[in-house]
Amino acid sequence: MRKEIKILVTILGFLICQMQAISQKPNYSGTWKINLQKSRFEANWTKGLTDGEFTIIQIADKFKWSRYFIINGKKSKLRFNLIADGKVRRKKMLLFKSKLEWIGDMLKAQIFRNGFSNVVEYKFGETKNELIIDEVFVGRPQDYHNHYVLDKVE
Repeated sequence: MRKEIKILVTILGFLICQMQAISQKPNYSGTWKINLQKSRFEANWTKGLTDGEFTIIQIADKFKWSRYFIINGKKSKLRFNLIADGKVRRKKMLLFKSKLEWIGDMLKAQIFRNGFSNVVEYKFGETKNELIIDEVFVGRPQDYHNHYVLDKVE
């Protein structure tokens, strides 16, 4: 009987440790407004950027991103669903591969194919109401490094 209790306690302890490890990852969920004064852009397409918003829904390691930018008065939208497990996945509708992984408390997304690579890192700023997105794009029509600072709206 004592041996069975020890095994049960060991299993429960292991499960509790696993739950704590999962729960220690930052939660980036929310609506984030771009702070144009703090952000720095190199990409030519950002020259007419006047507004932008990111919405992130995070459930454990599953992420749903949507973002829009207002560029020269026109709205540009983009959406992605990714899983932060470090596996490379082919996007069926688009001709590229993606990978999302945790590196410590930072989330690193990679989108790539022959001819281009886009690496985007997400981390909190000074508080959990500030999100820093660091993007390095290599490919046509221009290589660039954009540094977004976002403020939490909700």
